[in-house]
Amino acid sequence: MKPGLQPRASRQQSTFASISALTNLLELVIATPNEYLNDAELNSALRSQGSLSKYKRQDTLIVPMSLNHQKAVAQEMLDGGYTTIDSLRRRALGALQKERIKGKAGNKQTKAGLLQKVAELEATIQVQDEDMWIIQRAYDMRCLQARNYAADGGAAVQALCQKEQREIDASLSLRRRPKPSTTVASFHGRHHDR
Repeated sequence: MKPGLQPRASRQQSTFASISALTNLLELVIATPNEYLNDAELNSALRSQGSLSKYKRQDTLIVPMSLNHQKAVAQEMLDGGYTTIDSLRRRALGALQKERIKGKAGNKQTKAGLLQKVAELEATIQVQDEDMWIIQRAYDMRCLQARNYAADGGAAVQALCQKEQREIDASLSLRRRPKPSTTVASFHGRHHDR
């Protein structure tokens, strides 16, 4: 045997171990991209199929090989064949890019980061205001419906309805923000601001 050549069985074990380690690494990058943002060699390898096939990493048994050989081994040992590796590569690359963007946008020390945060908070406040208006409108309609039902129930039911709605109104008066104006008429036909 020529010096430097491995027996065929040993080479096959090495390439199988390499493919397994590579898929595990790609899954780790997808799950925790922030841990791999500064790994320049890995980031470069993820850019293309050919670069990834040449990637080596001693601590994880990943060894370089030709792209055709990597495809053949992947076809033999992985469900989905080489498509599985390429899909993981693309997802890992996307996860790293997304993490980079998130890091830039989330940096509150930069003007762009602060502007992004302000825009997010303004959008949240807008949605909450709209939701509160919808909730208030639904509450007002429920009160009107309750009064309409009570009107058919006689004086005792009407008195009970008024008492219970006053209790709810007292709770709502504790709000720190003024409520939107209502168009729901009170039990006696007047607009009733709670």
